[in-house]
Amino acid sequence: MIREKLTANQFRFLVLFSTCSTSLLSLPLIIGTMVGRDAWWIVLIGTIAGLPFIWLFTIIARWYPDKDIFEVSKSILGKTFGTVVVVLITALPFLTVSTKLHYSLTFIDNHLLPETPIVIVVGICMSIVAMGAYLGITTLGLSLIHI
Repeated sequence: MIREKLTANQFRFLVLFSTCSTSLLSLPLIIGTMVGRDAWWIVLIGTIAGLPFIWLFTIIARWYPDKDIFEVSKSILGKTFGTVVVVLITALPFLTVSTKLHYSLTFIDNHLLPETPIVIVVGICMSIVAMGAYLGITTLGLSLIHI
């Protein structure tokens, strides 16, 4: 199996676009219905609370520069608990992809391409995912840098 390496800039853009799309599309709807006009405080507090985790992951990545997150979790947490963490890390995208896809496709269909049938919008989005799977994550990361 070929192990592809992302540069820091490619990883930054992948995380930025993934996080921004999710938080911009879902958080205002969810939080706004609960707290009303003061929802921006929750987003600000959540951003500040997430910064120590980014710092922690950066420190761990510097300690283990030649290992991926799966190998790092097994070496830090041990074989048994590390394997549980690896399974959870692997399962998370599968558990959340339907919600993220729904928010993204609804936004595209309602605001960007309102006259386009939803089947075409889904086909375009899935072709981008298929292209990323076929060409590799580094190619997808490179294409994000040039956007």
